[in-house]
Amino acid sequence: MRLISYRNYILTAVLLQSAATMLLAQGYDMPAGSISTHVGSTFSVDEANTGSYAMSLAALYPLGGGTVIARCRVTDPEDSGYPRWNRMFVTYRDSDAAASQYRVAVSLRRVHVTTGASSTIVTFDSNTTAGPGTGVLRRGAEFTHTFDFLNYAYYLEATITGPSGIVLVQPVPALYVVQLAYYEQVPG
Repeated sequence: MRLISYRNYILTAVLLQSAATMLLAQGYDMPAGSISTHVGSTFSVDEANTGSYAMSLAALYPLGGGTVIARCRVTDPEDSGYPRWNRMFVTYRDSDAAASQYRVAVSLRRVHVTTGASSTIVTFDSNTTAGPGTGVLRRGAEFTHTFDFLNYAYYLEATITGPSGIVLVQPVPALYVVQLAYYEQVPG
């Protein structure tokens, strides 16, 4: 029994080391601090989209084409008031890559708690993101921002667009996961 536990421990250590090596090879250190994770199916869909979307497990996607707009609240997981996030990762499917028929866009926004003034911090757009691939992808967008949860509320706004009509040839666009994290650039 102890031998099996020891083997599992070694296997886990090797897998963790491999993941760290992959991140370092891409030029990024391991995340430092908290990570805020949001699953597509937990987003609140705008009232105007009722009946035009579906959720399946983690995915949020338009039904029969059209556009779905949804929002999700962002909280400070450490309750510090000042997380150091500088990267937004989006896991999504856009079946036509940079072409314009399908699109997944996610914006990180803030609103002042007393004035209601809002602004966009960063936007990820699958139609403007470089890189090959049309399956389920995970891409990131870097940004610089000083978070202040004491004076601002933060939220994510997703826009998922598919062609109008029923599409049977390609999988529909979908949003799976959005993560906010802090990564330090590794020199060299």
